[in-house]
Amino acid sequence: MVYLPDIVNQINAALKSRFGKYPTAAYHGLTTSAVTVDGDRTMSFPSIINLGGSVIYDVSFSKKIPMTIYHRALASSFTVGTQGSYGDGDLINDQCTTSMRLVCVGNRIDIAIEPEELAMILVDTLPTGVSAIGVKYMKVYPNSIQYDAQTVFAQEFKNIPFNIGPERFLFSINYTIGGGYFRGCLKNCDC
Repeated sequence: MVYLPDIVNQINAALKSRFGKYPTAAYHGLTTSAVTVDGDRTMSFPSIINLGGSVIYDVSFSKKIPMTIYHRALASSFTVGTQGSYGDGDLINDQCTTSMRLVCVGNRIDIAIEPEELAMILVDTLPTGVSAIGVKYMKVYPNSIQYDAQTVFAQEFKNIPFNIGPERFLFSINYTIGGGYFRGCLKNCDC
């Protein structure tokens, strides 16, 4: 989805404003899997990778940070729209829906809140609408929460042993960003 990094930044801004009492919490944007090989074992882990293909930040679970949040784009689907209404000329209203995952890891002692309660507060804080130039409308809505830390770890870290201690928590929130736009009106990239 076009503008996805900007939309995730708007979501993170809303989360930061809600969790101001944790000033050292880390809010990361979109991540992707970085792959490394150790002998005959290929491992992958969430990272922020620049346009040149270099890992600029490994999203690790530092014990010095009370809470870390990052996002991952999972898939996008499209619906071809219809001709715009009278006055819109030849514009076609298209729809794009992107499935996303927000991953949260933290320290129970530092946060002093149960992970299930924190997850619901995060869901409650997701903005319902976000904006982008050239986009007719954009909505954010939650779908599900995965509380099982081993399941989330296995989704995010491939071929890496589960190593989250009992004082730590890890969960994910699946959410969707859906929007409508007029074909041909989105900002052009400098490709």
